[in-house]
Amino acid sequence: MGYFKARGEREIRNNEDLHKLIKKLLKKDSAIKAYRNTNDPVFERVVFIKDESICSISFMEVPFTWVGPDTESATIKRELQMPYTVKDVLGAFKPITTIRHFRDYFRTIEQYLEWCSYLEPIK
Repeated sequence: MGYFKARGEREIRNNEDLHKLIKKLLKKDSAIKAYRNTNDPVFERVVFIKDESICSISFMEVPFTWVGPDTESATIKRELQMPYTVKDVLGAFKPITTIRHFRDYFRTIEQYLEWCSYLEPIK
């Protein structure tokens, strides 16, 4: 299989896996909002926000790996399959004030969303 065909299949699988995780997570806690990058045709990164806390999950192409909560179930994150569960995400929210923004930290979710203007809510 060639690189482009394999990448296309990975994108489709990652998109489906993230959609499943989003659906389960929003069903578990309706206060959580999920955001995606408007510039990406498929989901390979999702940002979850609850109150003034944040958690994100993304798939990186180089090297092939998932980036997100550092959990026991994610020990296989070097695999190409989705390693995260709803429980992982729910336990990984961090205050927005811990997210670095150049030399400073974000103060509010509004400031973060303004800076990341490419993010849009997933419904």
